[in-house]
Amino acid sequence: MHPQPISEARSDLRWTRWYYFFLGGQGFIAPYLNLFYTRLLLTGAEIGIIKAAGSVILLFLSPFWANQSERAANPKRLLQMALFFTAMGYLLLSQQTAFWGILVVSVLMSLVGAGMLPLTEGLAVSITNATKTGFGSIRILTSIGWVGFVLLGGWLAQNVSITVDFIGIAVCFLCATAAVSKIRADRFRGAHRAASASVLMVLNGLRQNPSMVALALMMVITGLLNNGVLQFENVYLDHLGAPEGLIGVAGILSAVIEVPCMLWADRLLRRSNPRRLLLMALLMNASVRLLVLISPSIESIMLERAAGGVAFSFYTVALIQFMTRNTPNSQTRTVLALYNVALPNLINMVGAPLTGSIYDTVGMPPLFAMAVVGYLVGWVVLLVGAKPKAQV
Repeated sequence: MHPQPISEARSDLRWTRWYYFFLGGQGFIAPYLNLFYTRLLLTGAEIGIIKAAGSVILLFLSPFWANQSERAANPKRLLQMALFFTAMGYLLLSQQTAFWGILVVSVLMSLVGAGMLPLTEGLAVSITNATKTGFGSIRILTSIGWVGFVLLGGWLAQNVSITVDFIGIAVCFLCATAAVSKIRADRFRGAHRAASASVLMVLNGLRQNPSMVALALMMVITGLLNNGVLQFENVYLDHLGAPEGLIGVAGILSAVIEVPCMLWADRLLRRSNPRRLLLMALLMNASVRLLVLISPSIESIMLERAAGGVAFSFYTVALIQFMTRNTPNSQTRTVLALYNVALPNLINMVGAPLTGSIYDTVGMPPLFAMAVVGYLVGWVVLLVGAKPKAQV
């Protein structure tokens, strides 16, 4: 009676891993997008406005789409549509040369992609529960894909044109759409659709959960104060004299480290709790930002990227576990949308224009100092406000 369901679960796991691999195709353009903008003579403030505009859309639409997908008859189709139109959006973005054109296309991409991340992470949670595998064993495929695609994207940017990288990411998203088509539709449906709560009810429940409140505060503090480093570190490398190829290598250092560390994080969570792993990740991030602040150079940034891969692995795997352990199953997808899409985009909406202006005015070093302070304060907030959750 069991071989067929087990076989189906393994098939779904395999295609989910392929899907996550092709999501690594974002490596084609993510390390070079701000270079594309600055070479079109956009200012830091304009780049911040573009990011903030998309963030406004994601802030309001992502929780709504995630909540609706909990009840939808076939949320798989929603994800496929989001992937396809995002691919088309990247192709359209590559043809823009002015601020307003880039702004309009970015907003349209946010509209169609608002529900993509919570559906993706909800799929991973469903698959890991069915197959008893760790989230890291799935997320690792994105890191592996990222390594290859960043290297290829860096070579293309240096030897052909950054514009060609937009074609690469579009192809990857189309391949991801095809991979999703192979996964059973049941994997995308919430286990408790009939009992799914509204977004307001979910928010009220989170407000009464001290651990989730502390997590939100930590994410706001670290997100705001680290925003400038995330936006402009590759531009800083460019200003320090790093060629596009080396910037591409910097983009994969973290991902290379993530490959073993994602699996390591899975093993650590079997013996520990996600709160402890999150605290470790915050201290590690503070340390590597401090390194660049004290000794700003291409070499120190490369070392920061490598060491940051361990912190990112711990943080990413532990964050998903922390949220799923502290929220009801029927609300998981909505909570993932609120914390992993809406909250980060609220942070971007405020932080991107602000840190863009700071970068224009005083340069990069103060942004690293802000990041160090943010991670240390976030560590204190999570340590004091989030009670340890017993392992289930």
